Amino acid sequence: MFILVFENPELFQMKMTHLSPKIKILILGEEYHARAFSDQLKNYENGVFEPKYTSELTNEPHLKNYDLFHLISTTLPLISKLSKYGQPILYHWIGTDVYRFIKNSYIKRQLKKYFILSPLVKNLVVWDNLKSELSQFNVKSTVLPLVILSLKKDIPPLPEKFSILTYVPFKRWEYYNGDMML
Repeated sequence: MFILVFENPELFQMKMTHLSPKIKILILGEEYHARAFSDQLKNYENGVFEPKYTSELTNEPHLKNYDLFHLISTTLPLISKLSKYGQPILYHWIGTDVYRFIKNSYIKRQLKKYFILSPLVKNLVVWDNLKSELSQFNVKSTVLPLVILSLKKDIPPLPEKFSILTYVPFKRWEYYNGDMML
């Protein structure tokens, strides 16, 4: 077993108190972020983590072999399903999940808080703004970006004609109002 330590609200730190040479982490959730985060963990500190990405739970008996569950923007009832294993659960909020939580009715929001305020759950967010939004509903969280971006030094010039760049994933076309963006 290991202990999750939040000594500084802006830093996430994990201290090991178990004998296993690697921390086995099952990562579930939004595919792009989950895969990218899994790849980053594989390369962290001489392989102290052993992450495994999966898009869904199919073979539950193996779940007891993990030291930690890291959920990235999954459905909140999944927390209840994984709680029975008694391992820490990191729930990572990435944006649209916070928006949906805020827009829920009071009753639905209270039901969701039942899951995310469990003693086994630590809430993480990818950005300070999300932390502020959740704190309005008494949900404490820690900022931990999922993806490390590499920025280009040379930025191409802006087009002469006024243009807007937007993010509209095909799978979420309706949610992001893709037709309106065109």
